[in-house]
Amino acid sequence: MSSDELRSALWAFVRRENDAYNVLVEWLPRTPELADFLGAELHAAMRATRWDDDSALFALRQRLWRHLDPGGKLGCLCAGWPDRKRLGLGSATVDLLHSDFEVLRARNPWLELVRCTTCGRHWYAATDTVDDDYYLRRLTPAELAGIVERDEWPADYDGFVNVWPTEPGQEYRARLEWPWKDQDD
Repeated sequence: MSSDELRSALWAFVRRENDAYNVLVEWLPRTPELADFLGAELHAAMRATRWDDDSALFALRQRLWRHLDPGGKLGCLCAGWPDRKRLGLGSATVDLLHSDFEVLRARNPWLELVRCTTCGRHWYAATDTVDDDYYLRRLTPAELAGIVERDEWPADYDGFVNVWPTEPGQEYRARLEWPWKDQDD
């Protein structure tokens, strides 16, 4: 695996996007190049971590985070999020997109291109004011360029009626589709 592929796989583990058993028991032994990428001490710590020990997994994820992000972004709100994140819209998060993120471009009042003010990561954000949720999807460099250069937005929220302007007389509509059918949280 290349360094970029290793970095991506480890970030997925840190963000809890994949199962600890699959990473520690199945993937780790088949990935000898990881030893050079992590260094002997961190690689040994990863090999020694039990997949069913929550506190050890937490400590390992923190160590990997520091290794993958040596600039010290541990305080960043979004760095540990999976690539797709749903957050409840409530008193603690009501100003999230305007306090922790910079809005760079709006597709409509509920769909925005945002950048984290701590780490600089770009996200495609949807604000669902019917069911009171934020939906955020981490953007790849190519997707970011598509939005900025050609006004081409990812299709994640295209069938999600709660984030599109309504027709007169149809202000209240039920959700037709979840943005991500394979995710229920």
